[in-house]
Amino acid sequence: MKVVGLNHAPASIAVIVFILVGWVSLPHSVAASHTIVGSPPLPQPSFHADSINTTLRLQVSNRTVYVGEALVVRGYLTVGVYGIIPSDLTGRNVTLFWGTSSAIETTDQYGWFTAYVTFPPGYTAGPTNITAIYNPSPSNPGDIGRYHPSRSSVQVMVMYIPTTLTATISNSTTQPLATVTINGNLSAATGPLQERSVQIALDGGTMGNAVTASTGLFSFILTIPNGTTGGTHTITVSYASDQDFASAEATLQLTVLSSAASTSTAIATSTSTLNSTQITPTQVSAQGNAVAASVGTLDFTLVVIICAAIMGVIYLAVKRRRKAELVLESPPSQQPAPGLASSSAMHRPSTVEPEEKGLGKEWSSAEVVAQVDAQPDDASKIGTAYELVKRLFEERFGLAPAPSETHWEYFNRAIRIVPELEEPLRKMVELFEVSQYAPQPSNQKQRDATVHSATVLLLEIIDKTKTLRR
Repeated sequence: MKVVGLNHAPASIAVIVFILVGWVSLPHSVAASHTIVGSPPLPQPSFHADSINTTLRLQVSNRTVYVGEALVVRGYLTVGVYGIIPSDLTGRNVTLFWGTSSAIETTDQYGWFTAYVTFPPGYTAGPTNITAIYNPSPSNPGDIGRYHPSRSSVQVMVMYIPTTLTATISNSTTQPLATVTINGNLSAATGPLQERSVQIALDGGTMGNAVTASTGLFSFILTIPNGTTGGTHTITVSYASDQDFASAEATLQLTVLSSAASTSTAIATSTSTLNSTQITPTQVSAQGNAVAASVGTLDFTLVVIICAAIMGVIYLAVKRRRKAELVLESPPSQQPAPGLASSSAMHRPSTVEPEEKGLGKEWSSAEVVAQVDAQPDDASKIGTAYELVKRLFEERFGLAPAPSETHWEYFNRAIRIVPELEEPLRKMVELFEVSQYAPQPSNQKQRDATVHSATVLLLEIIDKTKTLRR
């Protein structure tokens, strides 16, 4: 290693100061290390006692990177502890490793190299290392035995773009072989996700898939398998990440009335038996005469017992038939549609009374969406959605807002009456507050996503309100 003489001291001090300032200004730089977990094993070439130490440093354009996004990685290779400028190690190959991928970059005339790193779909989200290795090789004559190998790593966080999956079920109470309709929406911060496959499962068993439309909406008709036991069952609606968006899941609860199916089967059997064997008093008399003729030697008491048994069978058959007719005339009532289910909240079976009526036509999805869309701007659309919620609460629960009441005071009063709607109502109030008092989103896509969220929340509150009674 060359020793600088005293007559060159000012120049040497200037060089050292330049190097120190340069390295301090490098963002995200990480010194060489040989103990970083997850890094590739450092090659083990032969070392020489008089070989020169080398320094390899890395920096990245961002410590957080989304799958599919390009990440800029820059590095510097030089000799010694702090290095010299320009570097003696120009035109050298440096190998970068991340996950199962690798790339070879060559240092320029100053010892710098640049690489563009991407993490493909399917890459495990979370912290991961990007490692650079310099190893003297025959491609650089004279490096082997002259320079030490070196390695440097930098850690980054790999993420998928968050997604939101919501789902509703047309009927939360049903029976085997009946059908229910599952509707839902799949979206992300960037907008609706189209042509994505959504899987439907019943108690963990796959029932089929639905594909989202350009609006992110999807629909699936689920037939309850024959033999499904009575009780509460779980329907899982899930999206498995297939590109750069995160996976999402929504869960719905379904009550199956197996007793109703069993009763229907028993009724059909009983009716069929009665229709095929119609017993009349004449037939009973004839049968009695035949028995008396054929068993003239039998004791009279035995004949009476046989006749009583025949009459008992007739009585039980008629009673069973009457009971079956009563059951058939009063089928199980259909429950109102349950509310919106999301990744953070499971749907509960409806407890609404059989005579409970649904909301009027003005609260249909088409009507309320048309009222929101008719507004001239985004703030008015969100405000209209919030006003519809208040009008719904006043109509359904007698909960009218006071003239001097703030929207948060109204919220606190509302959730005391309908605590089941706390989560969607809170989100609606937050959207209303942002739309009225905060700066608007920076682009049209974000504004459309905000209006879309308000509309979905409005429909969720309407659906859940149908199952509540105060």
